[in-house]
Amino acid sequence: MELEEGINEFVIEVDSLDSTDSYTITLERDSTPPILEFSEFEYRESPLTTSREISGICEPGLLVRISSPIQSRDVLCPDSGSFEVNISVPGDAGSYTISGTSIDEAKNSKTHEITVQKKDWVDWAIEDASESGPMLWWLSVVGLLVISAIVGTTLKFSRWRNKAHP
Repeated sequence: MELEEGINEFVIEVDSLDSTDSYTITLERDSTPPILEFSEFEYRESPLTTSREISGICEPGLLVRISSPIQSRDVLCPDSGSFEVNISVPGDAGSYTISGTSIDEAKNSKTHEITVQKKDWVDWAIEDASESGPMLWWLSVVGLLVISAIVGTTLKFSRWRNKAHP
């Protein structure tokens, strides 16, 4: 007997010599996986940190497990159907997968994955400067200060040398 998704109700009638007995059987078919999606809350410096803020949607009342290569966090999905969790990634630069799983009462499961980037400060600063971010201005100011210091030192040294050897 093929069951439809959701509640399936059947009436079984049993005839005997003097009466008919009726029995109702209710079966539920649930093959729909729970809701689970999430993403990283990104801001300009987020690739530098090891703590990542993850926000997403889930099925209320179900347990959601969010895992990175170094940490797992369990969250009971609130009635609002949305969640936020902070999770750590390794301190070394690279790409890291953050995965999530949720399983409902019928043992249907849903998984979701995202990839986050952890960058070293130098690589991040160069990328930010190449995209005309604030690091472009900071690196320009530092460059000008270094050049000014070199020119100033050179001029001072040449004046000193000229005074020492007239």
